[in-house]
Amino acid sequence: MSLFIWITVKKLKSILGFIVPLLLSVALLYYIYSGENLDEQIAYIKNANFFWLFLPVLVALFSNLFRALRWKMLIKASGLEVSLFNSFLAVLVGYFANFLLPRAGEVARCGVLKKYTGLSFTTVLGTVVTERIFDVIMTAIIMTLAFVLEFGMLSSLVEDANLPSKILSILTNPFVIVIILILAVGFVFCFKLRNKSKLYAKGRESLRKFKVGMMSAKDVDNKFMFGLYTVLIFACYYLMLHFSFWAFDFTKDITFSQGLVIYVMGALGIIAPVQGGVGAWHFMTIQALVFYLGDAIEPEAKAFALVVHSVQTIVVYIGCGLLAYLLLPIVNKSK
Repeated sequence: MSLFIWITVKKLKSILGFIVPLLLSVALLYYIYSGENLDEQIAYIKNANFFWLFLPVLVALFSNLFRALRWKMLIKASGLEVSLFNSFLAVLVGYFANFLLPRAGEVARCGVLKKYTGLSFTTVLGTVVTERIFDVIMTAIIMTLAFVLEFGMLSSLVEDANLPSKILSILTNPFVIVIILILAVGFVFCFKLRNKSKLYAKGRESLRKFKVGMMSAKDVDNKFMFGLYTVLIFACYYLMLHFSFWAFDFTKDITFSQGLVIYVMGALGIIAPVQGGVGAWHFMTIQALVFYLGDAIEPEAKAFALVVHSVQTIVVYIGCGLLAYLLLPIVNKSK
């Protein structure tokens, strides 16, 4: 009976893990677009230059290729071997998985490599964590660069919004303080009981393999190329957005520094706990466009966010990701 309850709870958690973020995305999209004239939105999209909307699709594939090359270097440095084609397909599958379940992509691409190449899941997962560390560093550099280049505009925004006092009021909220205390007590309790748990012993072995993958960056054959691939990945991410600006008359004159800020805002939306940043990316990008171009362009900004995200999502992250999922068992049929 207890096993049945455990399985039921596990299934329920999986279902909720899919449905709750999806409902949040739908709610965000409804909030953004419910008051807009549909015919007007379609007219804005029809007037777009579709060459500049679909060129980012090619750029996105190059970004995934660079990510696959960098990941292959990390896997090799951890003592394992994988073909570039398998690495590339696994990266695409990972992005596809993110549209099924938020943050599932990292686990999914490690899972398909284990299934089709037999590589250690925990070691490969460690290399993905290493990747994410470098991604966070690059994102921090881009955010800093955007802040420096647009310091005047952003500082005035912070001053007008009175953000420091708002953040302080949230942190001093009694409810927030209680939640933090509960989490702290739970952490201390689990830490004290760790040596009595068989799961902890098994976890230590997994952690050892995980560490091997995570420390792989220091052993890569060519550190310059590793760094170059990292830069190229994020250069592609930015170009995907900036090329999209040229598809619309109202965004074609956006400068590099303004584009960086808009990119950073969209990136913050992508990391939100929803499938593929749907809704969150739209909201953040629209707000950034309105900040630079004025409230009058909000309807056009909404059309921009809708079509740009839709094209890249449907073609690259869902279409190519699904194709990669179907190709993996064919490519590795002999194994």
